[in-house]
Amino acid sequence: MPSCKNGERKESVRIALASNFLPVAEDLAVLFERDTGVHVELVSGSTGKLYAQIVNGAPYDLFLAADRERPEKLRKGGKTIGNVTPYAIGSLVVIGPSFPNDAVSDWKNLKILEFKHLAIANPDIAPYGRASVEALRYSGQFVDLNGRIVQGENISQAYHFVSSGNAEIGIISRSQWMKDRAKWSGSLVIAVPTDAHEPIEQCAVLLTENQFASQFLKFLGSDKATETIRATGYNIP
Repeated sequence: MPSCKNGERKESVRIALASNFLPVAEDLAVLFERDTGVHVELVSGSTGKLYAQIVNGAPYDLFLAADRERPEKLRKGGKTIGNVTPYAIGSLVVIGPSFPNDAVSDWKNLKILEFKHLAIANPDIAPYGRASVEALRYSGQFVDLNGRIVQGENISQAYHFVSSGNAEIGIISRSQWMKDRAKWSGSLVIAVPTDAHEPIEQCAVLLTENQFASQFLKFLGSDKATETIRATGYNIP
């Protein structure tokens, strides 16, 4: 555990979380530590990669996934404490910094734009990537755009591809856009309807009997936490 300035050991909790939730989790960790004095260590990555680490014995106390599937698999495999708890509902937006905001009015017409690369998260290990593919199939664009898709390991890397200019357009989480929305003023931004893909139900599950992990999970459902989560672009289950 980390040490305090006075040399005393400080209580802590280690949380594995989907990369899309990292910005808001950092804010929540500050609030939680301020209220409790408990240090929160955050380790982010794709839900699928973190799941594999947990299966192989990675020492996390709490798992904040971007889906329900992996936490349920862990529960059924006897690797959790208690039930799976939904904490946020995510959504997608299309951003295209290379295009003006009126370049196209309907997200189903992305294929008419001239671009070489469309960034999404890896659909095999990242729930937001899976939802992106579902949305492209739903809109009838997947076949036309598949050859231009570049995949990030997680939604944060997909966002980096777009923000760095390595991809002209991308499908990212609404929370990522909201965090940097001033940066994208005047650029193409289109919300993807939630009925275009399966719900992105982000769920949490306890992995150890660490009392502070249980306390943090309870904190996620508090008014203070849900207000913060909602303000950053998520819906609350």
